[in-house]
Amino acid sequence: MADRSQDGSKRAVGMAKPKPAVSAEHDQALGPSASGGAPKIDATSVVGIGASAGGIEALSRFFDVMPADTCCAFVVVLHLDPNRESDLARILAAHTAMPVVQVEDRMRLAANHVYVIAPASDLKVSGGALHVTQPTEPRGQRHPVDVLFSSLAEDQRERAIAVVLSGTGCNGTEGLRDIRAEGGMSVVQSPESAEFDGMPRSAIIADLADHVLPPEEMPEVLRAFIGHGYVAAPTEIQDTSSDEKATLGQVLDILRARGGHDFRRYRRATLQRRVNRRLGLKNIATLEDYLDHLRSNPDEVSTLAGDLMISVTGFFRDAEAWRALAELVVAPIVTERASGASIRVWTPACSTGEEAYSIAMLVTEIAERAGKYFDLKVFATDAQEDNLRKARAGIYPAAALSDFPEQRLARFLTSSTVRTRSARSCATLSCSLRTICCAIRPSRVSTWFHVATS
Repeated sequence: MADRSQDGSKRAVGMAKPKPAVSAEHDQALGPSASGGAPKIDATSVVGIGASAGGIEALSRFFDVMPADTCCAFVVVLHLDPNRESDLARILAAHTAMPVVQVEDRMRLAANHVYVIAPASDLKVSGGALHVTQPTEPRGQRHPVDVLFSSLAEDQRERAIAVVLSGTGCNGTEGLRDIRAEGGMSVVQSPESAEFDGMPRSAIIADLADHVLPPEEMPEVLRAFIGHGYVAAPTEIQDTSSDEKATLGQVLDILRARGGHDFRRYRRATLQRRVNRRLGLKNIATLEDYLDHLRSNPDEVSTLAGDLMISVTGFFRDAEAWRALAELVVAPIVTERASGASIRVWTPACSTGEEAYSIAMLVTEIAERAGKYFDLKVFATDAQEDNLRKARAGIYPAAALSDFPEQRLARFLTSSTVRTRSARSCATLSCSLRTICCAIRPSRVSTWFHVATS
């Protein structure tokens, strides 16, 4: 669940203080790394910013307010005309006291600097440096913001910060999944404040926005997150004392009592990391303060449970596994069974339903090629009611279906989505496909399992 503004929670005390601004002598870090090894990372965090149409105005509003001494490096990816020189660095330099440079390959990241993408290129963060690659996809199919965010998640992990600003389409949404999985933070421009709301809405629909704010309110949230112990000193917030262990136990008791989720057998390190992430996002200093917040905010209970049950999903994720499923399991079933027979499938831990719908599509496609029709039902279960609601709705970010072949898009999307999908940030699955999939809570397993196997 996204925070649309600072929520009045207790502010952190005893946080790590920001380092002083770098001196002019440090500008040597702007040059490419002389060796192939990993250079020193001078920035406390790297902030990746993605935008498209309307992005310059949003970026200007953001940097007008962002202080120049946060010790962060800011990497900006904006859709640019590949056939024209970019003025982005010059434009942004008028809105910040930080040096603004256009990226060259293997350029090292330095604190309190802004790096902007060059035309006709992709950017990746690795080992404290920026790596420039040439995109291989046709221009209309490129997702440079996803490329940046995914590399940022892998390189920075919990220190990764992703910002999505004004733009059309769904660029950035898939990269935010990686940011979330690694424990980083995402900040998305509020749609009403964006000149073009496609990119922000896509991220929000996918439930990948930790904060939804206008650009000028983002710096305060970023500074609080950067200064929190979760990011500034992650090794210092270990659960070592008996009191802290007892407090974490009380957090788990609340999750079990109010949400019905029992996490007591989860790995201790995973529990600590994900709970500490919530402290960082809410800018709460101690586990005791967070326990008080949890007791008085029911929505936070479901949000924390969702953070602990990390959802890594997608349509036809792991293509090789799906090919094996089609050839070794589904095709023989279709061949052996007579047309009109029943086929029942169960997908436990279905998350938001992508896997369940993928199975429904796969069985339908193979059956139609064989000239057969089956009474097909896919039962999808998940512990989170929010996930089940999304699965039942069958509405997904357009980016989630970007790899679908045209025939599959035409067969399984609503006709209005197919006609206008190039301009949409979300896509709706057809009513017939949604009817095949039944998303329910696992507590009903004994009831429907009898039906599924009868």
